[in-house]
Amino acid sequence: MFEAHEVEGARHWLFLWEIFEGVPKFYRDCFDQGVLSLKEDYRQSTLLSLFFEGSSPLRDEATNSFLRELRGRYDSVLKILANRGPCFYSDLKSEYGRAGSGSEKQLGGYLSTLVDKYQMVEKLQPIFAGKSPRKSRYVITDNFLSAWLNAISRNVKMARVRPVSKPLDRTDTMLAVHEGYAFEKMIHRLTQEASQKGVGDFELTDIIHGYWNKADGSDIEIDSVASNEDARIVRFGSCKRDAAAHTAKSLKKFKTHVTQFLRTKEGKRFTGWKIETALYSPEFTAKQIKSLEAKDYVCLDLLDFRRVLFG
Repeated sequence: MFEAHEVEGARHWLFLWEIFEGVPKFYRDCFDQGVLSLKEDYRQSTLLSLFFEGSSPLRDEATNSFLRELRGRYDSVLKILANRGPCFYSDLKSEYGRAGSGSEKQLGGYLSTLVDKYQMVEKLQPIFAGKSPRKSRYVITDNFLSAWLNAISRNVKMARVRPVSKPLDRTDTMLAVHEGYAFEKMIHRLTQEASQKGVGDFELTDIIHGYWNKADGSDIEIDSVASNEDARIVRFGSCKRDAAAHTAKSLKKFKTHVTQFLRTKEGKRFTGWKIETALYSPEFTAKQIKSLEAKDYVCLDLLDFRRVLFG
């Protein structure tokens, strides 16, 4: 679809996927509003056309398509998850209580319904955690709903009483932060799709997981752990929405977390395996790739995935 409409920039792909994922209806709306072919200022132009103008086709989409059946407390839980990103139950409980939304028992019931009945929330587990509730993180399943509740909805409301430029700027800024987790999710999906199709440079024998061992992220946190049990290779990944964010400080922290993980009970399962470290961003320059590969990192961006998946 991006190729057909000459949407060439990797950052542009990520921006569109962060909000619309792979839903054809949303891309038809983008096409009808003439935003897919925009080369400059595509972020704010897209947001303005689709959400902020009187005739914008998606200004009420989340309420009509996602939230119509939900009332009150469910909405509160979703808003907390949208604002916090992947969230431990303890954090969710604290935020829920601070908002005066209800008891812990009620929260557990609402969360269970959102996970099991509506499938609007997903429970994530770190690698080798099994079904341990203590290490579970909760996250909104759908990109559009997450982006709407995190950044778009409140600013669309603000635009009704203030000049549109300020809420539009706020939406753009908030989505740029939200984009970080969306990119990590995108990389997991693309890596798994490449493996499933037998292309790319890494064959998986299990789905990709992240790893974390503390609720506040103060100890070990790794964006992706990809494993090939047959070849006994494990690839640890760090995802940054801007290649320049793979700084010396960031790389040192990443390496430290990998080393610490390999000393844990879970990490010792990879004893004797080949260890790879990979860096992911929407797009790397040739200079960045040369520098990072010299330090024994695998560098992969969205252009690489387009090449292996579509030729």
